[in-house]
Amino acid sequence: MPGHWTGSVFLSVLSIAAAVTSARAAWRCEWREAACWATAAAGVGYLAAQNAGMVDQSLPGGLLMGAFMLQKLMLWRTDRITSA
Repeated sequence: MPGHWTGSVFLSVLSIAAAVTSARAAWRCEWREAACWATAAAGVGYLAAQNAGMVDQSLPGGLLMGAFMLQKLMLWRTDRITSA
């Protein structure tokens, strides 16, 4: 069952913001950060499509968002270890 159209618009804006953040990180040659935000953009984009009723399953979007959170945690941990 599709969600309300405002949810799809909100998720689409989040997806675009994550893609722009990924592009900005790639421009600064921060490849791990860029890949992390690209994963977030794909996950939120998939969830937006699921909310609009274009796909039936939300599991791939949830898995991509989980991968994004794991990548952010690993990047944070690496930065914390190297800065100590």
